[in-house]
Amino acid sequence: MMFRLIAIVLPLSIAASLGSLPSASAATPAVASPAASKEIVRYRLADWRAVHTSNEAQAKKLAATLSQLKCEVQQSSHGNHIDVRYRCKGWQELQLKDHASAHQWEQWLKKYGFETTHHH
Repeated sequence: MMFRLIAIVLPLSIAASLGSLPSASAATPAVASPAASKEIVRYRLADWRAVHTSNEAQAKKLAATLSQLKCEVQQSSHGNHIDVRYRCKGWQELQLKDHASAHQWEQWLKKYGFETTHHH
């Protein structure tokens, strides 16, 4: 059985544009306030997807980020890797402070299989 090893790294420009990356201790992703937001990225992932990694820290970071995005997340370890399964059945949205941030989040979401829309 062959598994993909995926490095889970959010672009630094996302972190800079949002103030910080979502973390397990944060209640929600650090995004612009609704009044200040001009960019909205909507996303969903109806069917379960999985990422396989042998790096526990990467698995935890991905799971925390997906949880902050209001996705269902399941983790399991077996063999020599960790599976992070996730889905987000209903549409969710991120309100972002600028166009560049919105595109970076949209690219990241698409990379992980999400359906996205981006509104200005």
